[in-house]
Amino acid sequence: MTTDNASRFRTRARYAAHSVWDQLTSPEVTSPSDVPWRVEAITPEWLTARVCSEHEGARVESIDVRGKGDMGSTVHRWLTVRYNDAGRRAGLPEAMFVKSTPTVLSRLASGGRVVTQEYTFFSVARPELDIETPTLLVSAIDNVSGRSIQIFDDLVATKGVEFYHRDTVVTRTAAEGMVDTLAAYHRAFWDSPRFADDLSALPRHGGFLEFGKRVGMVDSHNEAMHKAADVIPPGVFAKRDRIWADAEQTMSFHTDGPRTLLHGDMHLGNWYETRDHVIGLADWQNTCTGSWAFDFAYTVSTTLDVEDRRAWEKDLLSRYLENLRQDLSVDTAWEMYRRALNVPLLLWTPTLVPSPVFPDMQSEEMSMLMIQRISTAMDDLGTLEEGGHA
Repeated sequence: MTTDNASRFRTRARYAAHSVWDQLTSPEVTSPSDVPWRVEAITPEWLTARVCSEHEGARVESIDVRGKGDMGSTVHRWLTVRYNDAGRRAGLPEAMFVKSTPTVLSRLASGGRVVTQEYTFFSVARPELDIETPTLLVSAIDNVSGRSIQIFDDLVATKGVEFYHRDTVVTRTAAEGMVDTLAAYHRAFWDSPRFADDLSALPRHGGFLEFGKRVGMVDSHNEAMHKAADVIPPGVFAKRDRIWADAEQTMSFHTDGPRTLLHGDMHLGNWYETRDHVIGLADWQNTCTGSWAFDFAYTVSTTLDVEDRRAWEKDLLSRYLENLRQDLSVDTAWEMYRRALNVPLLLWTPTLVPSPVFPDMQSEEMSMLMIQRISTAMDDLGTLEEGGHA
């Protein structure tokens, strides 16, 4: 076992042990520096210290926890917070959305690393961007135990947001809003020297491929390809044994170009629309750096109905490039987009057949839809063909 692998094993073992201990002992929060092990452990005193410190006399008086604890890579709950008069006068947020890591699987899937990535985005990158995203109110991480609490404004309560879902039909106007959003944050951090400075906590895109090999995702992918065979075009299914290796080659192909800020997980369920019809993007815990093409390919292939994607993708790419304002030709961009499509597929096949060390993060229906859309785009654009075709 290499030194890096041994270190990762120790970290994962430590997270698992702390999670089991937390479940057995249900530790209480005794100081503002503590990280609550689950949402129900948050106390009015702890939340007061986190959200009221800049408002003299403001205090949280009670907290109601709502929701059943939806499980993805984190556990999701909602809070209704009641303040004293000073807190209400200050207009402090009363409706909050919380992501936490109370279980073994959530800490193994998220732990301190991805929380750090999301915090880096919201604390360093987000203030410079004119895009619609949630507001991060509290971020608390314990890298020893893997405990984490991320508290955001509740967008449904504050902005009348409707999150997209499996049955959402994305309109042409909404699709244009999506690629405008991509271009905005890609342009702001295009080939940025800050990736070696205050954004150095963000990893390079593609590390999940090596990680996936270590935790059984290759087997999950292979099994999922067979399980989803009925929705995968025959041409892609016939070349299924090449997909993982081709994705690794794609990473190498894109490494030579400029890096930019990537969201990394912009599937249908992470996009939303406000009551004012502004397109927004949530869940930045996979923020990383790499080629623009991965975000673009992921967005276009997963959010759009197949026929709409076929009809709009070239126009959307042209619109993206116009807003990106970089020296990138349409032909070069098209080739990069085409070749990048195998990477999002490898993010979705393991959700259909999860690895033993990952939680069941998506419904089978959602996973099937994403696999069908991505693999059809790969077939349409010849992602797995020798030399490719447009």
